[in-house]
Amino acid sequence: MEKAIKRDGLDNFRSNTAICWGLGEQVLIDPSARWRSWKAMPLRILVNLPIIRKLTNVYLQWIRYHYDNCKHFQSYYYEKEFGYLLEKYDLPETTRNGCLDITTINGQKIARIYIDNLGRIDKFSQHIDFSSVETVMEIGGGIGVNAHLLLHLFPNIREYIYIDIPPVLSIAEFYLRQFELEDRISFYHPDQIQSISADVDVFWNAISFQEMTPDIIVGYLKKIKRLNSKHLCLSGQRTLRYGPDRNYDWVKQVEEHFSVRSIGPGYYLGSNVNL
Repeated sequence: MEKAIKRDGLDNFRSNTAICWGLGEQVLIDPSARWRSWKAMPLRILVNLPIIRKLTNVYLQWIRYHYDNCKHFQSYYYEKEFGYLLEKYDLPETTRNGCLDITTINGQKIARIYIDNLGRIDKFSQHIDFSSVETVMEIGGGIGVNAHLLLHLFPNIREYIYIDIPPVLSIAEFYLRQFELEDRISFYHPDQIQSISADVDVFWNAISFQEMTPDIIVGYLKKIKRLNSKHLCLSGQRTLRYGPDRNYDWVKQVEEHFSVRSIGPGYYLGSNVNL
């Protein structure tokens, strides 16, 4: 990712699979676009031979055909399932910097990841009055879609504390600064959490704890507790996706520090019992 950022820049990072892979927006029509390492050089040479390229071009045409069909049905599903969200909320611009993963709802082209995040916000809004929230902290927010939505929808949020690891942190900072949010958002590396002193109204973590190791999760929870986080908005599968501790239940770990209840499949609302 870092090499791709230095080589290609970030102007169209959302269509660059070498950068956005793993950030929730990868669209890969040509598999050879991922063959960047020197180890893959023989493959790159092979597929670009004239006779092979003729065959792969046919293959790619079929991929594009089926992908377009898939997007058609995806748009139909999103319009039926989430069309109501566009009646409740005014969305900001969603497709900047070369977004390819787009769905169409009522004729409006929207980055799919924005609809997914808006659905989470709507879910938690049934339990938390975001119009009275002043400070939000998020760990692992990818390119910053959730931050963009919350700050756009709720101008009362005066401070958004955004925490992620590099180089994802630099991508989110580049992306969010385009929307003139500098006065309301600050960016931190995980090692800088100790320098944060603000009391947090809402802590947000979506599909991120499941990507971590148990020791990292415990470390974050202790720091979140110190910041007097009133509410926790958590979502994702309960167990880890990678590593030897895949049966580790991070929700139970959260329950050792906060009062937690399920508000739907994959959704957990926490509160600080000491406040």
